[in-house]
Amino acid sequence: MVRRVRRLPADDDTCAWIQALPPLPPARRLGGTESADCIVIGAGFTGLAAARRLATQRPNWRVVVLEAQRVGGGASGRNSGFVVDVAHWQPRLGVEGNQRLVRLARFGIAILRELVEAHGIECAWSELGRLHGAVGPIGQRHLVLAVRREYAKAVRPFPGEPAPATASEETP
Repeated sequence: MVRRVRRLPADDDTCAWIQALPPLPPARRLGGTESADCIVIGAGFTGLAAARRLATQRPNWRVVVLEAQRVGGGASGRNSGFVVDVAHWQPRLGVEGNQRLVRLARFGIAILRELVEAHGIECAWSELGRLHGAVGPIGQRHLVLAVRREYAKAVRPFPGEPAPATASEETP
């Protein structure tokens, strides 16, 4: 049974990075019937990575990616090109869970780095620096506490790496 979609998901089109671009041509629409060995739904980071992996692991397969709006146009396209290994601390995961997230993120970054190098992608790749900002006294207190407590715990245990600076070392 084929159902027609009457409306697409709401998407945040207020991103300054996207608004700074010239107008994009209309997205291509699926016309007619397609057949595939595998269909990937969604063309953000995860969907495109899965489709690429399928294509390399199963070169004889026809892999089709379906996207409701525009390839890379959702949250993946609004991230400004930043890829980080330590995101926000997730209290419910505890130290071990957050360490697993860091390892997973670093694995993903290593794969991305290899792809950029292998394909000669000119993207000004840099792994230097990280900035965590805060707005106002409440945001600053939250940031200082996060660095002093949980954030440092999530990063510190990796052998051979220096411990991250504490908030008192970074804040005058």
